[in-house]
Amino acid sequence: MKFLILADIHGDFLKLSKIMKKERRGIPHHLLDVASPKRIFTVVQYRKLALEAINKILRSRLSANHPEQYSIPGALEGNQDHLQIAMQKLTKRRDITVDMMNNIQGISCVKPEGAFYAFPKLELNNSDNHFVAELIKETGVVVVPGTGFGQVPGTNHMRIVFLPPEDVLEKAYKKIEDFFAMYKDKFEN
Repeated sequence: MKFLILADIHGDFLKLSKIMKKERRGIPHHLLDVASPKRIFTVVQYRKLALEAINKILRSRLSANHPEQYSIPGALEGNQDHLQIAMQKLTKRRDITVDMMNNIQGISCVKPEGAFYAFPKLELNNSDNHFVAELIKETGVVVVPGTGFGQVPGTNHMRIVFLPPEDVLEKAYKKIEDFFAMYKDKFEN
């Protein structure tokens, strides 16, 4: 499969018919430059380069600049008393998460040191995508498959955010525990 990327320093796009006319005149199909006084276009037909460019654009959109960023100096230089309370709450929620996940046979969880999410390892034959889809469908507990977070190939994980209140987390983790046993019986045996 080949992709076309049209890059124009002026934000315009070249019509595909013009590209095809240039290609028919013997210009190499793998790289096509069309120059005019105001435009420079490059057409790249390699899938790898196209995917790299698309992924770069997608990554840049994850943390787009917003006017709210002007509040950062005030937040960093202002009163910090609330952080102690927030850290205590997050530490307690983290500890509940790690303890409850490690008490489920077939799940192991390393204690996170600087995040508000955990990344428990799942001992499964099926994919973590399948497990998470079934978990959400059967229990309503929402976690994310570890596949998209750079896990070691051949392993299965799920990502759990532990920001909700402790009682909500405990109920969710109990549902995960019950579901995990049922899942192993239903899909792994």
